[in-house]
Amino acid sequence: MRHAFIAGLALFGSASVAACAAVPPSGDFARPAQGPMTIADYASAEFETKFISRGNNFPAVNVNQENRARLLFLAASGASAGEIRAQLGMDEAAFDARVQELIDAELLRRVDGELSPRVAVMTRDSVAAHMRVDPDLVAAAADFVIDAADDAQDVSAVAAPGFDASSVSLLVLSNVLLDNWQINAVERDVLHAERPLRAGARYYMALMQKADGAETEAFGIYGNNVSRYMSGVVVSIYGNNRTPKHNIINTSRQTLGLAENANREQRHARITELAYAYDELRRGGSPTVDLTPLKTLGWIGPGGELRAVVLAAGASGVFSDFAERFRPAYVELLGAELPALRAAYAASPFARQITFEEYFMWWYHLFYTAVTDTLIANGRIALPPGGNVSYIMFPSGDE
Repeated sequence: MRHAFIAGLALFGSASVAACAAVPPSGDFARPAQGPMTIADYASAEFETKFISRGNNFPAVNVNQENRARLLFLAASGASAGEIRAQLGMDEAAFDARVQELIDAELLRRVDGELSPRVAVMTRDSVAAHMRVDPDLVAAAADFVIDAADDAQDVSAVAAPGFDASSVSLLVLSNVLLDNWQINAVERDVLHAERPLRAGARYYMALMQKADGAETEAFGIYGNNVSRYMSGVVVSIYGNNRTPKHNIINTSRQTLGLAENANREQRHARITELAYAYDELRRGGSPTVDLTPLKTLGWIGPGGELRAVVLAAGASGVFSDFAERFRPAYVELLGAELPALRAAYAASPFARQITFEEYFMWWYHLFYTAVTDTLIANGRIALPPGGNVSYIMFPSGDE
């Protein structure tokens, strides 16, 4: 899997970091913050856990269980260990054991007797102050994408025959050019570094604060989920609203029409069945499978329109070639911004949490999200209903 996770967000130039104006967030934190966050704010804030990883490269402990992620989030507040323990309502022995567990997993450290996270804790304050996105650089990158738009029409016709180019524009102009088909090269050609090593596994990890009531994922970031099912069927979703309401990969058993005690194999069989039924419908057939789950998830619109994209055999290679042609000038643009970003990192709380390379990659998500939002605003990308595009790849010969 090229880009595990993520839910997705995302300029460069010669302006100093201090002079860069921040691009307003997409939905999240659109209004000014009401003063600095307090320890109580850290304790009550809603946040998402995000990873960029390959294979089995994940933390040695499940951070989303037993208040582990919340402890890491609180550790970024500057509060004492005693204050953090009080917020979590843990006794001293249990708290000390949890802290040691996170230290052993290389997710937490003690600095001058206080706790400090070893993952990126991205709050409304830290992002606004220390991960600024220059609108001039956003505009420059958006122009690169616009220049590639004519080629994108041809790429779409080959990779997704039968689907209008506008219906796959989020996939092709954002996911292909900026994210899933590009991000490994950005790491390799801009950073020239491996992912950080934590307890024997290499991955990026962030805890991202969500704005109260926000419908999109944290900071509006666009991201890609991929899952492989039976018979080699691959189902993916790209967007910034990949909740169970819209995402077949993590939706409920009830939505899929399964019993509450259905196991993983039954779930995979059901999604595989629905994917083939959808393709049969696309081909003009009359599948006997109940398509209600696909209507609920938005694969089929209220007027019967087919919204999930079926990719042709070899589409991934077509996308890779397109991303590679786009890459040289884009990588040069990113590389030119490294000095300013290094200065911003050195002056930020992120320098105490993570490496510069990890800082850069999370900043990059903010960057390409800003580029994507610009392309949506100027009509180059048509945002699908629900804010995501689902796409399916069948084994060669099945699509």
